[in-house]
Amino acid sequence: MANGGGTIAGELAGAVLEAGAAPPPPPRIKELRLSNFRAFPGPSTVSIPFGGKNAVIFGENGSGKSTIFHALDGFFSVTERNPAQRRKRLEDSVNLFSPIFADETWVEIEFSDDVVERWNSTRHPCDPGAARSERVFGAGYRKAFLDYRALLETNFRHSTGAINLFDVCVHGALRDYQATHEGSQEALRELWRVLERHISPPRYNLSVGRDSDERNSFRTSFNAGLGEALDAMVPLVNDMLAALHWQDIKLESLSFPRLTYNTEWPLRHRDFDGKKVTPLIKFNGEDLDTPHLSLNEARQSALALAIYFAGRKLCGETTLTDVPKLMVLDDVIVGLDQSNRLPVLDLLADKFKDWQIIILTHDRLWFDMTRSYHRRHQADRFWTYSVLHPGGNLTTPPTPLPVSSSAAKEAIQLARQFLADGHINASGNATRIAAERAIREFCEEKKIGVKYQVDSEKIAFSDFYRAARDWSNKSSQSAYRDVLDNLQMYVEILLNRLSHGGTPQLERYDVQGAITATDALLLALKVVSKYEQA
Repeated sequence: MANGGGTIAGELAGAVLEAGAAPPPPPRIKELRLSNFRAFPGPSTVSIPFGGKNAVIFGENGSGKSTIFHALDGFFSVTERNPAQRRKRLEDSVNLFSPIFADETWVEIEFSDDVVERWNSTRHPCDPGAARSERVFGAGYRKAFLDYRALLETNFRHSTGAINLFDVCVHGALRDYQATHEGSQEALRELWRVLERHISPPRYNLSVGRDSDERNSFRTSFNAGLGEALDAMVPLVNDMLAALHWQDIKLESLSFPRLTYNTEWPLRHRDFDGKKVTPLIKFNGEDLDTPHLSLNEARQSALALAIYFAGRKLCGETTLTDVPKLMVLDDVIVGLDQSNRLPVLDLLADKFKDWQIIILTHDRLWFDMTRSYHRRHQADRFWTYSVLHPGGNLTTPPTPLPVSSSAAKEAIQLARQFLADGHINASGNATRIAAERAIREFCEEKKIGVKYQVDSEKIAFSDFYRAARDWSNKSSQSAYRDVLDNLQMYVEILLNRLSHGGTPQLERYDVQGAITATDALLLALKVVSKYEQA
C-alpha cells in the first residue's frame, strides 16, 4: 500500500532465511569507481559506495547522475558484439574537458565478495575468451535498466496508430527469454539477430541472408519463444498494475501474429511480416484501441512500468548464484504524481527483493519521500542514500556524499560540523532546520494528525509541536512531554536570536543545547512507551 503498513515490509521478511533453506544470495556491487568517464573528469578517481545494498542517488541536472546509469549500463553490456565495439563505446564516453584520453578512462566495480572487475581501453569483462567474467556476462543478460526515455517507447512514440511493442519486447523486456531452438536454449534477442541477416540481404554477398533452411528454423523457434513469453507475461503485467494501484486497467492479451517471410523483389524489400506485438487493454471494462491516446499520463507510465517489470521478472529467474541481479531506474517516476509514486517502492520491495536496486533521480522531493518512506517502515537498513554535488568547474568531478535516511539526522550532522568549525550562527540555522524536520518525522512515525495545509512543506513547527504535545497528553500519558517541551524551548531561542536584528549573537551553549534536544527527540522515535503498546 502507498499509505499505512505497506508491502515494503516484504524486504524485512526477505532478509530472514532459515539456515539451508535457500542458496546464498548473488553478489552485489560494493563500490563503483569512475575515472575520466563522461561527467567525471580524470585523473581523479571517484568512488561511489553501495555496500552491497540498494541505493537512492539524488543529483541535479548536470551533477553526473546519468553518468552513473551509463557507466553501469556499459559495464554490464552484452549488446556490443566484439571488443572493438566495446572499446568504441568507452571512447565515446571519455570526458570532453579532461586532458587525458581513452587509455586512462575506466570503470571499475568491486563486488560484495571482494571480486574486482574493470572496463578500460584494453579489456571489457564481457569480452570473449578465457578472461571473460561469467558473472558480469550473465548479469548483462539479466539486468533491468530503465530510464524515462525507455518509457516513451511503450506509449508516447506510436503517433495515432496502434501500439507496437515488438522492439520493446525483443530488445528490452523479453530480450533474454530462453526459447527452445534445435534442442538447446537461446535468448530471443540472439534468435532475432540471426533473422535480421535475412532482412534486406546484400545484393553482392550470396552468403548472407539466403539460407532458407536457417531462416525457417530460427523463425519457427523465435515465433514459439516469443508467443510463449507473451502469454506468460500477461498475468504478471496485471499483477504489477494491481501492485501500482491501477486495478481499473487490465491487460487482456499481447497479440503476436507470428513472423512470415516475404520474398519480394528487389532484395532491399525482403523482410519479415508480423513484427507486431499489440496490447489489448481494457479500462474500466471497456476496450481501448489506442490506450496511449486515451489514458492519462499516470496510467500510461504505470502500464509501461508494469510491462517492463513483468518482462524482467519473467526473464530474471536464474539458478546461477554467482550472477548479480541488478536493476537501475533513472527518473522513471516523472510521469507519476506524488500519490502514485510510493506504490513503486512497495512493488520493488515485494517483487524484486533479491535484486540490487539503484534509483537515480533529479527530483529532491521524491528523494526525500523515498528516504522517509523507507525509514518509517524500517526498510532503510537495506538502502543507502547519496547526494551528488557538481564539481566547481568542468575539470573537477562531482562528489557523492552519503546521507542518512532521516532528513533531521542529516541536518544535525551539518550543525555539528558548523559548530566544530566555529560557525555558531550557521550551526544554529542548521539545528533549527534539524528540529523542524525532527518534529515532522516524529508526527509521521507516531501517525499524529496535523493541521492541514495545501503545501505540506509550509506547515509550521508550532503546528507540529502542538499536535505532538496534544497526542502525548492524550495517547501516551505525557510520556514525551519533557522532550517535546525542551525542544520547543531551544527552537524559540534559536528563532529569537536569529530573526531579530540587534540581538546578541547565538552562544555556543544555546546551539549545543538545541542539538542535544533534537537528538533526544530522534532517540524518542526509537522508543515505544508502554502506554502506546497498550
